[in-house]
Amino acid sequence: MEDELRYQIEVTLATNGSNDHKSGIRQAVETALRRHKVRGATINILIVDDLEMARLHKTHLGQEGPTDVLAFDLGDDPITEHGKIEEARALIRMIEGEVVVSLDTARREASQRSHPVEAELALYAVHGTLHLLGYKDESEADAHRMHVEEDEILVEVGFGPTYSRSPK
Repeated sequence: MEDELRYQIEVTLATNGSNDHKSGIRQAVETALRRHKVRGATINILIVDDLEMARLHKTHLGQEGPTDVLAFDLGDDPITEHGKIEEARALIRMIEGEVVVSLDTARREASQRSHPVEAELALYAVHGTLHLLGYKDESEADAHRMHVEEDEILVEVGFGPTYSRSPK
């Protein structure tokens, strides 16, 4: 059954930094997709600096300053037409999207949380992927559910509970 899964996950570094992060990010995103039984996906992960992230944040959400992650659903999947994620998950056949993550923000947060930058970038990539899968984080309950899922995925790929290491 797993041989039927088709994932194309590209990780592109569009700022000064190391390409060492790519395999961990790709593995974390693939794990998220497998856990949610997605049959196929084309996801581009773009690693940018805070300047580019601030530009995208302003252009697409009308908000000033950089953010950690932005997710853009580029597909036609019916996931966005459903209010209940459990019902929508059963309909997922293929997702297409772009997830943009900030390397500068990841460096700051990783330093504060005392874990590797790669773990922070993987957290952002998984967060964006979960948004593509229909997860919301506007309410406290939804955000908690999403963060628990993120940590479970990151533990599964060997990063440990990255979100829950947030400074208090």
